[in-house]
Amino acid sequence: MVRQHQADVRRVPARKPREHPKIVTDAQQNDNARQQIANLALSNAVDTANLVNKQAVAHRDIAIDREWNLDEVSTVASRSGVFSDAIAAAVAKAVQEHEQRCSHPAT
Repeated sequence: MVRQHQADVRRVPARKPREHPKIVTDAQQNDNARQQIANLALSNAVDTANLVNKQAVAHRDIAIDREWNLDEVSTVASRSGVFSDAIAAAVAKAVQEHEQRCSHPAT
């Protein structure tokens, strides 16, 4: 009977060492936290891309609108005294710089 008992013991597979439940739980929590951070980062990236695209579309629409309404823009600008003063100041500055470089007065 002893021999039969020894034979039974040999047939029983060895048990795998069990990990401590707290270690497994901490590892799972760490993996879950990483996954949540990765998902949040991906969501933020998608939201940012969508906002950038919307802004680009808005800028394109404004540019196209200005291109097609060029007469309106130039009419408004020509009536503005500030616009005329700015052009006059830019021309006066360019003439002054030219005179200083060439060291002879403009005639």
